[in-house]
Amino acid sequence: MMDHKTFMKLIPDYMDGTLSQADREAFEAFLATCEACQKAIENYRTISQALQRAAQEAELSDEAQLRLYERFNEERRRRGESLIKIPADLAARVKAKATLAPEAAKKAAQGGRDAAVLATDSSVHLARTTGQSGKRLGRKVKQGAMHAAQNVVDVAKEMGQTIVETGRIVTVDSFQVLREVPRRKRNLLLAPPKLAANQVKAGARLMTGTTKAAAKTVKSGAVMTKDAVSVTATGMVESARLGKTVAESTSQMAQAGGTLLQGMKEAAKTIAAEPPANE
Repeated sequence: MMDHKTFMKLIPDYMDGTLSQADREAFEAFLATCEACQKAIENYRTISQALQRAAQEAELSDEAQLRLYERFNEERRRRGESLIKIPADLAARVKAKATLAPEAAKKAAQGGRDAAVLATDSSVHLARTTGQSGKRLGRKVKQGAMHAAQNVVDVAKEMGQTIVETGRIVTVDSFQVLREVPRRKRNLLLAPPKLAANQVKAGARLMTGTTKAAAKTVKSGAVMTKDAVSVTATGMVESARLGKTVAESTSQMAQAGGTLLQGMKEAAKTIAAEPPANE
């Protein structure tokens, strides 16, 4: 037996066309005898159509439309009125998206992981190349400094030996000649030539030492020039290598960003996929 309370509960199913033959006939028979029920039906139809138009005009997402229906029904439930039935196609789309959400999240996460791996590898490669370039250039600079210091020592040593030997010839040997003069008369005659010879010997030694020192200085300059060229060349090579790595790193970073973006696109595509047809 149909009563008013049962009638109000069946309004959504009646409007949706899902009542059984017997229930529909009982519903319509009761509707024909109750003016309040007729107004309730009209009110239901007006509100349902208004909700659909509002959702379409506002271009709400499926999820937002569902929330709109749920909030509206909360108020109707509080007042004891029949609930506005959520359109079947809307419910199907939201359900399909909810089902696909884990897959979309998986795709987004995979894109994020791939992007992180690319970015990390790129950063490590750049740091390693920078460190290696610095070490190689540092070794070249250190080698050049050691060569320069050794060459200065060699020149100083040669000049020191020259000064010592020249001084010995001028002082010690000449003093020996002069000391022999009083012993014999012929020594007196031989002294000037020997002193002169000592002076010539001293001059020759000074000349030899100076020449060697000059040669060492020239050699030192050549070595230092060679080291400077080597350092410059190494710096240019390492700069080129570092520049190439920076370019590769920048490219990998861009690729990582593209991978992340692709993952997000795949996730969005999954979410936006058409829901499966109702069976």
